[in-house]
Amino acid sequence: VSERMANQRDLTWRATHDANTGMLNVETLIRNVDAMPLASAGYAVAYVQLRGLDLVAPTLGRRAGEAILRAAAERFAGVGGEYGYAAYLPSESFVVVALDASRCDDMLASLTAAIATQVQTEDGFHPLEAWIGWAHGASAGEGVDQVIGNAALAALQARRDGVAMMRFDA
Repeated sequence: VSERMANQRDLTWRATHDANTGMLNVETLIRNVDAMPLASAGYAVAYVQLRGLDLVAPTLGRRAGEAILRAAAERFAGVGGEYGYAAYLPSESFVVVALDASRCDDMLASLTAAIATQVQTEDGFHPLEAWIGWAHGASAGEGVDQVIGNAALAALQARRDGVAMMRFDA
């Protein structure tokens, strides 16, 4: 019976988390935030798109790429734990939610600090580079998935404009 329960827990974890990073998957993050009775102040979503992670494995090796991804995931999971939730969206993106929109600036500062610190691997130190897009949620009829999409659009625009961070404006 205990083995079956352990298998069930393992299956449940695999259905809600990314196996490479241990972070929530985005679908689970969306369900968790949608299920919360959020205050009228709403929430804020940051979409963090790492830059050049796909080039690490071919140039420095698969282990270096995995180490950098795990270090980034650990940092962003810490920020998510402090402000609300964090999830991994393969292969180079993360979603972090501040459940209290008034803490958005603090969350963004924490993300910026997490990105600014280089990652140490067996091969040395490697910088993290990312674009951050962010958006506020809890508008009438707007689900968390739409807010994540808005933040992703802002990250894409930040990338196009050559800036590190951008807010989504409708």
